[in-house]
Amino acid sequence: MKNGNRFQDLTGQVFGRLTVLSLFSKGNGKMTKWNCQCNCFKKNIVTVSIAHLKTGHTRSCGCLNIEGLSNRGTHKLSKTRLYRIWIHMKTRCYNENHQHFKYYGGKGIKICDEWLSDNNLFFKWANDNGYTDFLSIERDDNDKDYAPSNCRWISQRQQVYNRSNMLSKDVVIEIKEMIENKMPNFEISTILKVSRCVVSKIKNGLSYSEYLN
Repeated sequence: MKNGNRFQDLTGQVFGRLTVLSLFSKGNGKMTKWNCQCNCFKKNIVTVSIAHLKTGHTRSCGCLNIEGLSNRGTHKLSKTRLYRIWIHMKTRCYNENHQHFKYYGGKGIKICDEWLSDNNLFFKWANDNGYTDFLSIERDDNDKDYAPSNCRWISQRQQVYNRSNMLSKDVVIEIKEMIENKMPNFEISTILKVSRCVVSKIKNGLSYSEYLN
């Protein structure tokens, strides 16, 4: 018992495509997190809060958002995280009025023709290269374009730069865009695997802003 709430062991329970394997960390009520395995062909292991499991917010490793995207209408596509990633790439590279354009399009960074002209090709590349809703896109060479040969999906651990714990520029930008879209701090933290403290600091402009100068 903790604060009057009985701890619930979810081991073995199934939520959508996710089967709970083990406890990741005990939190305060809904913030307890569990290691889950997706039953898609990739068998990805992801960490999900009890709140997201029980509300149906997270029902897979992200594969459900990818499957059948080419057959969906634009309205339904716009509700997926992968579609938002594609839109944000375009905005940063081609909208001169966007506040982060100077770090991307302003420096000559573009999106390869195949991804720019057909988002389904971007979705296919994402699926073929291990995308899940718990990963972020990263360019290997920050001076080169968004293209299959220069991009990969990485976890938060891979996004940390040396001992300063400095986040990659793309991740900082993604956090700021989520903040601008009024996404709650806890949700940003869960999706991108960063601490709420980091999200709050970026939101208040107290940290990481120097990386973008």
